[in-house]
Amino acid sequence: MPDTRSELLSFITEAQTSGTVLRVDDMTQSISLIWNRNRSGAQTVQAPELCTGALRAVSSERSDYEDERSCFRSKIDQLLKEYTTQQFLGSKYKLDTILGVEERNKGYRPCGYIRYHVNFTATCDLRLQRTLFYAEFSFSSREQEPEFCCPLPYANAGRCYYGVISARKIVYPDDAKYIPDDITVRGTRSADGMLGMDLVYFSPKFDVEIAENLNVLHSEEEEEKRKKMRKTGRGVCRPN
Repeated sequence: MPDTRSELLSFITEAQTSGTVLRVDDMTQSISLIWNRNRSGAQTVQAPELCTGALRAVSSERSDYEDERSCFRSKIDQLLKEYTTQQFLGSKYKLDTILGVEERNKGYRPCGYIRYHVNFTATCDLRLQRTLFYAEFSFSSREQEPEFCCPLPYANAGRCYYGVISARKIVYPDDAKYIPDDITVRGTRSADGMLGMDLVYFSPKFDVEIAENLNVLHSEEEEEKRKKMRKTGRGVCRPN
């Protein structure tokens, strides 16, 4: 695979050096040849069967993802309708793909709530290209700030966030109030391990390393539970 990577990089380097543009047909043909060459010599490794705890974790992550996805799409649909009405647009925008979500904690428990910063694309029958949008909203009844969405003129003005089980990039509107919303202090070190989306899109056919890590993690958790149960059972008088 290093040889393949070097070969692909050589195309880019050559174009940068000569000041030319990479032709799509040339790149497609070259990549196809490289792909077929590596695929013919590669051996498929089947991921190990997941233990009960690992299966439960994958199922739970996927279920939570689908629930959140449904809620977010419903909320963004509402904001898009409001945006269309406020702008007196003759055409309606339709939600296409949610690209990234950042959670911002507002206040402290029990009075605090979570406000979401979201990037998504939307389609419109007046233009062929998808439009990149930004939205802010909350699902809390304590919400005090206005909820809104707006198109973004600059697709590359993004800031990166890294959490314990997530990593994402959010593109913000061109407004000074968003300057403090920058990359987290710990950076990519917070997301070196398994991410939540790794479980959502887990494939037993390809994700060998993830399957192995899941089995180790949940086998250790199950062993800890058994140890606690044995400790709890010691010294307890049981009827004959």
